[in-house]
Amino acid sequence: MQVQPARRHRENQGGTERRRRRQAALPRACRLAVRRLRSRRRLGCHGWFLSLLCPQWTKLCARSASSSLRQVPLPPVTVRPNISGTHPARKGQPAMGTVHSTKLLRFGVFGGVEAIYAGEPLDLGRERDRCLLGLLLVNVNRVVTIDTLIQVFWGDRPPRSARSQLKNAVLRLRRALEGTGAALRTVGSGYELEVDPLSVDLHRAIHLGRRSQYEPSPVVAADLLEMAMSLWHSPVLGDIDNERAHEIVRCTIGPDLDALRQLSETQDMDRVA
Repeated sequence: MQVQPARRHRENQGGTERRRRRQAALPRACRLAVRRLRSRRRLGCHGWFLSLLCPQWTKLCARSASSSLRQVPLPPVTVRPNISGTHPARKGQPAMGTVHSTKLLRFGVFGGVEAIYAGEPLDLGRERDRCLLGLLLVNVNRVVTIDTLIQVFWGDRPPRSARSQLKNAVLRLRRALEGTGAALRTVGSGYELEVDPLSVDLHRAIHLGRRSQYEPSPVVAADLLEMAMSLWHSPVLGDIDNERAHEIVRCTIGPDLDALRQLSETQDMDRVA
Protein backbone atom coordinates (compact mmCIF):
# COMPACT_ATOMS: atom_id res chain seq x y z
CA MET A 1 0.00 0.00 0.00
CA GLN A 2 2.89 2.38 0.65
CA VAL A 3 4.87 1.60 -2.53
CA GLN A 4 2.75 3.65 -4.86
CA PRO A 5 3.09 7.00 -2.94
CA ALA A 6 6.85 6.49 -2.78
CA ARG A 7 6.96 5.84 -6.52
CA ARG A 8 4.94 8.97 -7.15
CA HIS A 9 7.34 10.93 -4.95
CA ARG A 10 10.30 9.68 -6.97
CA GLU A 11 8.56 10.57 -10.23
CA ASN A 12 7.84 14.08 -8.98
CA GLN A 13 11.45 14.50 -7.99
CA GLY A 14 12.56 13.34 -11.42
CA GLY A 15 10.21 15.78 -13.15
CA THR A 16 11.43 18.63 -10.99
CA GLU A 17 15.04 17.73 -11.77
CA ARG A 18 14.34 17.65 -15.52
CA ARG A 19 12.71 21.10 -15.34
CA ARG A 20 15.72 22.46 -13.48
CA ARG A 21 18.04 21.10 -16.15
CA ARG A 22 16.00 22.65 -18.93
CA GLN A 23 16.01 26.00 -17.11
CA ALA A 24 19.76 25.82 -16.52
CA ALA A 25 20.31 25.21 -20.24
CA LEU A 26 18.79 28.60 -21.08
CA PRO A 27 20.64 31.89 -20.67
CA ARG A 28 19.85 33.80 -17.54
CA ALA A 29 18.38 36.76 -19.49
CA CYS A 30 15.93 34.44 -21.29
CA ARG A 31 14.86 32.82 -18.05
CA LEU A 32 14.15 36.22 -16.53
CA ALA A 33 12.28 37.30 -19.65
CA VAL A 34 10.07 34.24 -19.65
CA ARG A 35 9.43 34.56 -15.92
CA ARG A 36 8.44 38.21 -16.26
CA LEU A 37 6.20 37.63 -19.24
CA ARG A 38 4.50 34.67 -17.59
CA SER A 39 3.82 36.79 -14.51
CA ARG A 40 2.09 39.31 -16.77
CA ARG A 41 -0.05 36.58 -18.34
CA ARG A 42 1.39 37.36 -21.75
CA LEU A 43 3.12 34.03 -22.28
CA GLY A 44 0.70 31.20 -21.47
CA CYS A 45 1.49 27.52 -21.12
CA HIS A 46 2.89 27.15 -24.66
CA GLY A 47 5.42 29.94 -24.39
CA TRP A 48 7.83 27.86 -22.31
CA PHE A 49 8.06 25.19 -25.00
CA LEU A 50 8.49 27.88 -27.65
CA SER A 51 11.40 29.26 -25.64
CA LEU A 52 13.02 25.83 -25.65
CA LEU A 53 12.48 25.14 -29.33
CA CYS A 54 13.15 28.57 -30.84
CA PRO A 55 16.22 30.52 -29.62
CA GLN A 56 15.19 33.57 -31.68
CA TRP A 57 11.92 33.72 -29.78
CA THR A 58 13.80 33.78 -26.48
CA LYS A 59 15.95 36.65 -27.72
CA LEU A 60 12.81 38.56 -28.63
CA CYS A 61 11.42 37.93 -25.15
CA ALA A 62 14.64 39.21 -23.61
CA ARG A 63 14.37 42.42 -25.62
CA SER A 64 10.73 43.03 -24.79
CA ALA A 65 10.95 42.05 -21.12
CA SER A 66 11.79 45.58 -20.04
CA SER A 67 8.52 46.92 -21.44
CA SER A 68 5.02 45.49 -21.24
CA LEU A 69 3.77 47.68 -24.09
CA ARG A 70 3.48 46.26 -27.58
CA GLN A 71 5.60 48.01 -30.18
CA VAL A 72 3.25 49.79 -32.59
CA PRO A 73 4.73 51.11 -35.87
CA LEU A 74 4.50 54.88 -36.20
CA PRO A 75 2.46 56.29 -39.08
CA PRO A 76 4.44 57.77 -41.96
CA VAL A 77 5.13 61.48 -41.77
CA THR A 78 3.09 63.44 -44.28
CA VAL A 79 5.14 66.16 -45.95
CA ARG A 80 3.05 69.01 -47.25
CA PRO A 81 4.65 70.08 -50.51
CA ASN A 82 4.93 73.67 -51.60
CA ILE A 83 3.08 73.70 -54.93
CA SER A 84 2.45 77.42 -55.08
CA GLY A 85 4.99 77.88 -57.87
CA THR A 86 6.94 80.53 -55.96
CA HIS A 87 9.75 80.63 -53.44
CA PRO A 88 9.60 78.19 -50.51
CA ALA A 89 7.81 79.30 -47.37
CA ARG A 90 9.94 80.64 -44.56
CA LYS A 91 10.60 78.49 -41.50
CA GLY A 92 7.67 78.61 -39.12
CA GLN A 93 5.24 79.82 -41.82
CA PRO A 94 2.44 77.70 -43.28
CA ALA A 95 3.10 76.16 -46.66
CA MET A 96 0.95 77.49 -49.47
CA GLY A 97 -1.07 75.28 -51.76
CA THR A 98 -1.37 72.24 -49.49
CA VAL A 99 -3.36 69.14 -50.30
CA HIS A 100 -6.29 70.58 -48.31
CA SER A 101 -6.90 73.23 -50.94
CA THR A 102 -10.48 73.80 -52.08
CA LYS A 103 -11.86 76.53 -54.30
CA LEU A 104 -15.27 76.40 -52.63
CA LEU A 105 -14.09 77.38 -49.14
CA ARG A 106 -12.95 80.90 -48.22
CA PHE A 107 -12.14 82.40 -44.83
CA GLY A 108 -11.89 86.02 -43.84
CA VAL A 109 -10.30 87.58 -40.77
CA PHE A 110 -9.86 91.16 -42.02
CA GLY A 111 -12.60 93.21 -40.41
CA GLY A 112 -14.48 90.20 -39.09
CA VAL A 113 -14.27 86.43 -38.94
CA GLU A 114 -16.29 84.78 -41.68
CA ALA A 115 -16.40 81.52 -43.59
CA ILE A 116 -17.94 81.15 -47.06
CA TYR A 117 -18.56 77.79 -48.69
CA ALA A 118 -19.87 77.53 -52.25
CA GLY A 119 -20.88 81.18 -52.14
CA GLU A 120 -22.94 80.81 -48.95
CA PRO A 121 -21.79 82.19 -45.57
CA LEU A 122 -21.54 79.68 -42.74
CA ASP A 123 -23.17 80.28 -39.38
CA LEU A 124 -20.25 80.56 -36.95
CA GLY A 125 -22.35 81.22 -33.87
CA ARG A 126 -21.40 83.37 -30.92
CA GLU A 127 -18.43 85.70 -30.56
CA ARG A 128 -16.32 83.21 -28.61
CA ASP A 129 -16.65 80.65 -31.40
CA ARG A 130 -15.72 83.24 -34.02
CA CYS A 131 -12.75 84.34 -31.94
CA LEU A 132 -11.61 80.73 -31.63
CA LEU A 133 -11.88 80.25 -35.38
CA GLY A 134 -10.05 83.53 -35.99
CA LEU A 135 -7.10 82.48 -33.81
CA LEU A 136 -6.94 79.10 -35.54
CA LEU A 137 -7.00 80.82 -38.94
CA VAL A 138 -4.23 83.22 -37.96
CA ASN A 139 -2.19 80.15 -36.88
CA VAL A 140 -3.41 77.99 -39.76
CA ASN A 141 -1.87 74.50 -39.93
CA ARG A 142 -0.24 75.14 -36.56
CA VAL A 143 -1.25 73.94 -33.11
CA VAL A 144 -2.76 76.42 -30.67
CA THR A 145 -2.53 75.02 -27.15
CA ILE A 146 -5.54 74.70 -24.89
CA ASP A 147 -3.78 76.70 -22.17
CA THR A 148 -3.29 79.60 -24.59
CA LEU A 149 -6.96 79.59 -25.55
CA ILE A 150 -8.06 79.46 -21.91
CA GLN A 151 -5.78 82.40 -21.18
CA VAL A 152 -7.30 84.33 -24.09
CA PHE A 153 -10.93 83.73 -23.12
CA TRP A 154 -10.79 83.77 -19.31
CA GLY A 155 -7.48 85.33 -18.29
CA ASP A 156 -5.58 84.31 -15.18
CA ARG A 157 -8.65 83.07 -13.27
CA PRO A 158 -10.53 80.68 -15.53
CA PRO A 159 -13.59 78.84 -14.20
CA ARG A 160 -13.51 75.14 -13.47
CA SER A 161 -15.59 74.50 -16.56
CA ALA A 162 -13.18 76.35 -18.87
CA ARG A 163 -11.93 73.21 -20.64
CA SER A 164 -15.42 71.81 -21.12
CA GLN A 165 -16.66 75.17 -22.48
CA LEU A 166 -13.70 75.29 -24.87
CA LYS A 167 -14.41 71.71 -25.97
CA ASN A 168 -18.04 72.62 -26.66
CA ALA A 169 -16.92 75.60 -28.75
CA VAL A 170 -14.66 73.29 -30.78
CA LEU A 171 -17.54 70.87 -31.32
CA ARG A 172 -19.76 73.69 -32.58
CA LEU A 173 -17.08 74.80 -35.03
CA ARG A 174 -16.64 71.25 -36.28
CA ARG A 175 -20.35 71.02 -36.96
CA ALA A 176 -20.28 74.35 -38.77
CA LEU A 177 -17.31 73.28 -40.94
CA GLU A 178 -18.57 69.78 -41.59
CA GLY A 179 -18.45 68.84 -45.25
CA THR A 180 -16.36 71.85 -46.31
CA GLY A 181 -12.98 70.12 -46.45
CA ALA A 182 -11.59 71.92 -43.39
CA ALA A 183 -10.30 69.68 -40.62
CA LEU A 184 -10.29 70.92 -37.02
CA ARG A 185 -8.11 68.36 -35.26
CA THR A 186 -7.07 67.76 -31.68
CA VAL A 187 -3.28 67.50 -31.63
CA GLY A 188 -1.78 66.72 -28.25
CA SER A 189 -2.84 69.43 -25.83
CA GLY A 190 -4.12 71.81 -28.50
CA TYR A 191 -6.12 72.28 -31.67
CA GLU A 192 -5.06 72.68 -35.29
CA LEU A 193 -7.12 73.83 -38.27
CA GLU A 194 -5.91 72.16 -41.46
CA VAL A 195 -6.88 74.18 -44.51
CA ASP A 196 -5.09 75.74 -47.44
CA PRO A 197 -3.57 79.02 -46.20
CA LEU A 198 -4.48 80.59 -49.55
CA SER A 199 -8.15 80.21 -48.60
CA VAL A 200 -7.62 82.74 -45.79
CA ASP A 201 -7.54 86.38 -46.88
CA LEU A 202 -4.82 87.21 -44.34
CA HIS A 203 -2.33 84.62 -45.57
CA ARG A 204 -3.30 85.24 -49.18
CA ALA A 205 -2.41 88.92 -48.79
CA ILE A 206 0.93 88.07 -47.14
CA HIS A 207 1.61 85.52 -49.86
CA LEU A 208 0.93 88.04 -52.64
CA GLY A 209 3.21 90.55 -50.95
CA ARG A 210 6.05 88.05 -50.84
CA ARG A 211 5.50 87.09 -54.46
CA SER A 212 5.81 90.74 -55.47
CA GLN A 213 9.31 90.81 -53.97
CA TYR A 214 10.43 87.93 -56.17
CA GLU A 215 8.66 89.05 -59.33
CA PRO A 216 11.15 90.27 -61.96
CA SER A 217 8.58 92.35 -63.83
CA PRO A 218 7.86 95.68 -62.06
CA VAL A 219 4.38 95.86 -63.56
CA VAL A 220 3.38 92.39 -62.35
CA ALA A 221 4.95 93.08 -58.94
CA ALA A 222 2.90 96.27 -58.62
CA ASP A 223 -0.28 94.39 -59.52
CA LEU A 224 0.43 91.68 -56.97
CA LEU A 225 1.08 94.22 -54.25
CA GLU A 226 -2.09 96.09 -55.14
CA MET A 227 -4.08 92.86 -54.87
CA ALA A 228 -2.54 92.19 -51.46
CA MET A 229 -3.40 95.66 -50.16
CA SER A 230 -6.96 95.39 -51.48
CA LEU A 231 -7.50 92.38 -49.23
CA TRP A 232 -6.23 94.30 -46.22
CA HIS A 233 -9.20 96.62 -45.88
CA SER A 234 -9.73 96.38 -42.09
CA PRO A 235 -7.92 95.25 -38.93
CA VAL A 236 -7.57 91.55 -38.22
CA LEU A 237 -10.42 90.25 -36.01
CA GLY A 238 -12.03 93.65 -36.15
CA ASP A 239 -15.37 92.39 -34.81
CA ILE A 240 -13.82 90.60 -31.81
CA ASP A 241 -13.74 92.54 -28.54
CA ASN A 242 -10.86 90.68 -26.88
CA GLU A 243 -7.59 92.46 -26.24
CA ARG A 244 -5.71 89.25 -25.42
CA ALA A 245 -6.71 87.78 -28.77
CA HIS A 246 -5.49 90.91 -30.57
CA GLU A 247 -2.20 90.67 -28.70
CA ILE A 248 -1.70 87.12 -29.98
CA VAL A 249 -2.49 88.29 -33.51
CA ARG A 250 0.09 91.09 -33.26
CA CYS A 251 2.74 88.68 -32.01
CA THR A 252 1.95 86.09 -34.69
CA ILE A 253 1.54 88.02 -37.93
CA GLY A 254 2.47 91.58 -36.90
CA PRO A 255 5.94 91.48 -38.55
CA ASP A 256 4.48 90.14 -41.81
CA LEU A 257 1.84 92.88 -41.94
CA ASP A 258 4.47 95.50 -41.14
CA ALA A 259 6.60 94.22 -44.02
CA LEU A 260 3.57 94.35 -46.32
CA ARG A 261 2.81 97.90 -45.27
CA GLN A 262 6.43 98.91 -45.86
CA LEU A 263 6.32 97.43 -49.35
CA SER A 264 3.20 99.42 -50.12
CA GLU A 265 4.73 102.65 -48.84
CA THR A 266 7.89 102.03 -50.87
CA GLN A 267 5.80 101.52 -54.00
CA ASP A 268 3.86 104.70 -53.35
CA MET A 269 7.11 106.65 -52.95
CA ASP A 270 8.43 105.22 -56.22
CA ARG A 271 5.28 106.29 -58.01
CA VAL A 272 5.56 109.83 -56.63
CA ALA A 273 9.21 109.99 -57.63
